[in-house]
Formats: sequence, structure tokens, C-alpha cells
Amino acid sequence: MTTKFEPGPNGNCVSGNYSMNNRAKWTQAIGRSFLPPETDPTKHDFIVFNNLAGFSWGDDGVSLTLNAKNKASAAVQASHTRYVKYAKISARMTASTLPGVVTTFITMSPQKDEIDWETVGKDTKNIQSNVFYRGIEGNVGMHGGVHPVPGDIGDFHTYEIDWKHNSIAWIVDGQIVRNITKTSENAKAKNLPAGQNWFPTTPSMIQFSIWDYGSTDPNSWSGATTWGPTTSTTAKFEWINIQCYDDNDKPVERFGEAPKQSIPPSTAGGAAPTDTGELPSGTGSGNPANGVGRVSGSVVGPLAAALAVLAALAL
Repeated sequence: MTTKFEPGPNGNCVSGNYSMNNRAKWTQAIGRSFLPPETDPTKHDFIVFNNLAGFSWGDDGVSLTLNAKNKASAAVQASHTRYVKYAKISARMTASTLPGVVTTFITMSPQKDEIDWETVGKDTKNIQSNVFYRGIEGNVGMHGGVHPVPGDIGDFHTYEIDWKHNSIAWIVDGQIVRNITKTSENAKAKNLPAGQNWFPTTPSMIQFSIWDYGSTDPNSWSGATTWGPTTSTTAKFEWINIQCYDDNDKPVERFGEAPKQSIPPSTAGGAAPTDTGELPSGTGSGNPANGVGRVSGSVVGPLAAALAVLAALAL
């Protein structure tokens, strides 16, 4: 029998501080974009989706390292192992300062609801916020913001997403730098179906990544990737803290957690992740063959194909 841990319609959020330096609390599902249902969040807090070789663990957390020799084919991507719907989510992290390289801390749902923190290495003094709804196109540049960071993005900072049922706040080192509501974003939205709001409402993963935008244009969004003598660049993540909210924005210990269930292997669907209490040894990366690019704040390529299929099934 295979045990499934699929969350209910409100996700399976559990409040707490999750240190990222314990390798034993990580598992992997290389080539996936969303959590396989066999992923056990009671055993593992985090899961590697791409480029296992780019991860290393130390006293100050986990390092996500992008190597020049792999360039755009080696996006380094991971996720928390629970789906969150409404929560205050904090991450203590550094970002890459190499032009052309993107570092992200985002929420992402199978339905393509998304809330972003992103940095680009060409701009070491600012971080960018964004919000997307159901993957609706035609809104690039409509729902984002640029916000100053004390010091440099290469230093440790605490970035927060405070996601409530009618508002989202982005916070840098305890200071609110942006706040939106459904009404404020509806006024900017294009192609929004009648009766809907430009606002995430579906349970989402908390994802982290570092990747090469692959541009040769210094005036592009990311800047031109200029490795020069640099052979690698790293973003570090020390911990995340999650305070779950219920549908009335009340802080709660848990929200939406569904009981696990056992199913026969023949109906489990897909390959189960390695879930043995620790990541396996080895250096295989499972890199997407077609590289990466920017669609909203997510890493795309073969991973996006899986995302699209799951999103279609969920709608």
C-alpha cells in the first residue's frame, strides 16, 4: 500500500519555524513541479525539485549554488512540503548578486496562483514583488513593485509575505514595503473573467530557487549574464517561519490539514519520491534540457509542462 498525504481544499498548513540546515528533513522528487502525493510532510519539511548537485547544507542553512558550466540548464529549485492557504510566511535568506541570475522566494499553486519575492543580480539594492492569478496572460508588469533593501541583497535579510483573505503585504526586515487588496489589483488587471478577483485563493507551495535568466541584453529585466572569472553563484536560505491563518485571518496552529489515506500501488500514480529520512548520495542533477526562462516568478522548461498539466486537472 502507498500512503497519500494530499491536502484538502484549504491546504495542510502547520505553523512553526522550519530550519533549513538539517539534511535529514529534506527529500527529493527530481523533475517534478508540485508535491507528489506520497511526500510525507511529517517526516520531511523540504523537497528538492531540480539540480540536487546545487544543494549543500551547513550551520547557516542550505546553499543553492548555480554553476557557470551548467548555466541556464541547471535551475536549483526546492519547496516546503505543505500547501498553504493564507499565512504569514517569512524567510531568512541571501540572494545572488551576479547579473542575469534570479533568486526567488514565492508561493505557487497548481492553479497558477502566485505571490513573489524576486531579486535580479544586476540590481543589488532592490527586491521585486509580484502577484499572479490563475496564470492569466497579458498582465506582465501590471502587478509588480520594486522595493529598496537595506544594505545589499547579498546580505542576510528577512523577507515576508503576509497573505490574508483580502490583502497581501510584502515586508523587508520588519518594514511593510507594499500592501495590496483585491480591489486595487482588479483595477489594473487585463483579461480577468467577470466575477473573479486578481487575487490568489488556492493552496500553494512555498518555493525557493536560483536560476540563470539567460539574457545577453544588459537592459533586459535580469541584465545580461556575465560570468567572467566567476564560476558559481549562491543564494542561502537559513529558515522559514509560517503562521497559518484561517479564512477569517485568525492565526491558528493548523489550517486545512486532511487525514492521510492509504491506496493500492496500482492507483498511486507517478513515481514516488525518495523518502527514506535523508537525501540519497550522488551528484545527478536532473536538469531540464530546455533551460529556464521567466513566466511570472517561476522556473520554466520541462517543469512548466508538468505544472500546466496539473493546473488543467485542478481547474
